[in-house]
Amino acid sequence: MITVGRVRSRGSVGVRGASPPLPVPVKIASGVLKATHSDFSEVCSEDFRPHYKPQYKSMIEAKEKKEREKMLAKFPKLPVLASLCLSLLLISACDENNPPATSKIVFTSDRDGNDEIYVMNGDGSDVTRLTDNQAIDYVPVWSPDGTKIAFTSERDSNSEIYVMNADGSSPTRLTYNQANDILPDWSPDGSQIAFASNRHGNYEIYVMNANGSNLIRLTNNRAIDGSPAWSPDGRQIAFYSNRDGNREVYVMNANGSGQTNLTNNSKTDDGVPAWFPDGKQIAFISSSNGNNEIYVMNADGSNQINITKNRDQDGVPAWSPDGGWISFHSDRDGNFEIYALDADGSSLTNLTDNPAKDLYPDWQPDRSIPSSKLYHQRKP
Repeated sequence: MITVGRVRSRGSVGVRGASPPLPVPVKIASGVLKATHSDFSEVCSEDFRPHYKPQYKSMIEAKEKKEREKMLAKFPKLPVLASLCLSLLLISACDENNPPATSKIVFTSDRDGNDEIYVMNGDGSDVTRLTDNQAIDYVPVWSPDGTKIAFTSERDSNSEIYVMNADGSSPTRLTYNQANDILPDWSPDGSQIAFASNRHGNYEIYVMNANGSNLIRLTNNRAIDGSPAWSPDGRQIAFYSNRDGNREVYVMNANGSGQTNLTNNSKTDDGVPAWFPDGKQIAFISSSNGNNEIYVMNADGSNQINITKNRDQDGVPAWSPDGGWISFHSDRDGNFEIYALDADGSSLTNLTDNPAKDLYPDWQPDRSIPSSKLYHQRKP
């Protein structure tokens, strides 16, 4: 069973599922200070310290004091170097248990009064506002090369698809009609954008070139189809539809053919699919337990696993570039925040941690990560 460990706000220091460790011993060899990972694991709590009878305590303390003074006389910079080694060791130990700071997450927030597009580091640091207008901008998604961001905006009175540079410059409108065009997603080669539109009455899935030209309708039924997500190889598009009475996750070929129900949960609502970087798994939202939670399944719909397991509302999953983390928004702390969940389900981090509403995270792609380096610890 996959369990979720304690929630850590960004910036906290600790080992997965444990309290911050006590200072580690420092080994001295030829006058050079060295801290090792074995030292770090061996001395972590009071339980490992020796206990003495009261009558020997003062004598031992005096002896230890003399030894410390002798050591400091020989190595006067010992405290500074020890502190430096400890800091480096803690950083090394904790980097594995925190979302990568070098990656970027784009998201929507109303922290400045209305819904705007922001970007932050993968660990929640360095939040920067990208859009600044009185209209609503929301649901941003990175281009495959990480240089552009597509998003939905109501700055021209109705919801339309726009694209801008990664720094927020040069926003450009791609769709022009009186209907609502929403929820864009890039093809893996960056040449096309899929999106949902109600321009023919109900929401259907469409695709267009990345400059807004050559519009093609992919779905055609009386139901609602939405949240298109392109597979990493570009051959398929996952989406949700209520064509069978309830909302389910479907997949179709990139040309709209072969539309297939993947989730087949007739008594629940499933949606908002997100492909694992190698295309072998799909994360999605499901209300199987009565509230919206994040699930992961194989790309053929088999072996559906709840990875959040809580009573609150979780939504819009997005994989980190290496597949080691899933970001999503949740109201588990009273308002919607963006969280990152370790792919083995053991470490949950609140990335935004503020009173505003933070939604719709999307992780910047990183093409430099080879498939051999993707995270495959969880194998549904």
